[in-house]
Amino acid sequence: MLTDKLKNFRITFNIFWKRKIFKVCFSLHLTYFIIGLILTIFFLREFNDFLVYHNVGKVFLSDIENLYDPSNYLWPYRYFPLSGFLFVPFSLLPFEAAFILFNVFNLIINFVNCLILHKIINLISHNEETLKREIYYLSLYLVALPHAFNYAMGQTNSLVSMVLLASLYVFLKHDNLKWNILGGLLVGISLNIKPITIFIVPFLITFTIKLKGKLNMLEIKRSFVRLLGASLPILLNLPLLIAIPGLFNGFLEINFVGTETLIVNNSFSITKLIINLLSMLNVETNLLLDLQIIIFLIIFVLIGVVGFLIFIIRKLQTNYIIYGYIIGILVMLLVYFDSWDLHLIILIPLLMISIIHLEDLPKSHKSRMFLLKSLKRSIYFFIFIDLPIFGLIYLLKDIFPYNFIPTIFLLLIYVSSGKYLLTEEKE
Repeated sequence: MLTDKLKNFRITFNIFWKRKIFKVCFSLHLTYFIIGLILTIFFLREFNDFLVYHNVGKVFLSDIENLYDPSNYLWPYRYFPLSGFLFVPFSLLPFEAAFILFNVFNLIINFVNCLILHKIINLISHNEETLKREIYYLSLYLVALPHAFNYAMGQTNSLVSMVLLASLYVFLKHDNLKWNILGGLLVGISLNIKPITIFIVPFLITFTIKLKGKLNMLEIKRSFVRLLGASLPILLNLPLLIAIPGLFNGFLEINFVGTETLIVNNSFSITKLIINLLSMLNVETNLLLDLQIIIFLIIFVLIGVVGFLIFIIRKLQTNYIIYGYIIGILVMLLVYFDSWDLHLIILIPLLMISIIHLEDLPKSHKSRMFLLKSLKRSIYFFIFIDLPIFGLIYLLKDIFPYNFIPTIFLLLIYVSSGKYLLTEEKE
C-alpha cells in the first residue's frame, strides 16, 4: 500500500516537474527558505517571532506561571497554554540551530501542503483541464511572497495550514461520523497550535435552518460530532488553566483587555485600524482600554455573527464547507486585533481550492462569477503585491500605520462568498 502511494507520488511529481512554471516556482520557494535563514540569523536575530517561541519553550519548562508575562518576550504571546509545549524541544537547542531546524520543518510542511491540495483538488474537480490548472495554482502557492516573510519570522502558519487542509480533506472525502470526529479533532489541533482558526469551529455545522421544514437529525448529529472533535483538543488546556489560575487571567489580558492590544502596528484587521486611528488622535489610554473590547465586539457582531447567520441559512448544498472555512478565517483576520500578512498563508490555499471548484461550474450565476472574479483578483494581490505594500507602510508606521488595502480585499471575498452561499443551486 505504502509502496503504491510512493510510486503514485513519484509519477505525479514527475508530471509537475516537467512543467517549467512549477520548476521555476519550486526553485523560488527554496530561495525564500534560504533568504529567510540568512536574514534572520545574520540580520534579524533579535527581531523575529521564533525568538518569542524559543523563549516560550523555556518559560513553559521553568516558569509556566508567567507564560503570558509580556516582559519575557519581544512581542506578546497570545496562544493557548498547551501550544507552549510545541516549542519546548526547540528551546533546548541554541537559537540558531533551533531556527534552522524549525524552518526545515516548515519547508517540508509546505511541500506536504501541496500534496494535500493535490488530493483535495482531485476530490472537487473532474475537468479534463484540472491537471493544468492544478500545476498553475500549486506553483502560485509556492511562489507566494508571504512564504518569504513566514520563513524570516519563523512562524507556525504553514503548520496550521497543513492541519487545517487535512481536516478539510477528511470532511470532503468522508461522510460517516468517525471521520467527522477526526476532521473536528484536526481543527481543534490547529487551534491549539494557533488560535487563528477558532472562528472556523461554528462553520463546521452541516445543517441549515429553513423557514419551512424540519431540521435533519442526521445533520444535527454530524454537526455535534464535528464540534465535539474540535472542542476536545482545546479542553486539554483546562487542567493547566485550573491548576494555575494566573494563566487564564494572563491569556484574557494579553488577548483582549490589556494594554498590549493597544500597540500601534500594521495589522490589517478592522478592529486594529480603528484602534490605530484613535491612538493617532491621542485618545487617552484609559479610555482606549475601555473602548477596545467594545470595538472588538461590535466588529465581531457585524462580521462574525452576520457571516454565521448567512452560513446557517445558506442555499448552497455542495462543497459549502470550503466557504465555511474561508469565512471562518476571514472573520478572524477582520475582527481580531493582530492580523498580519504572513497569516495569508493559511487563507491562500483555501482561495485556490474555491477558484478551482468554481471554474468547474456553469458560468450562468452572477453571484458565482462575482465570487470567482473577487477570488482571482484577491489571490494575485495577496501573492505578489500585499507584502511590498506592507513593507512600505511599515516604513511609514509612525505617521501612517494604516494597512487597509488587504482589508478591502478580505471584505470583497467576505461579501462575495456570503452572496454565493445564499444562491440557489440550479445546475
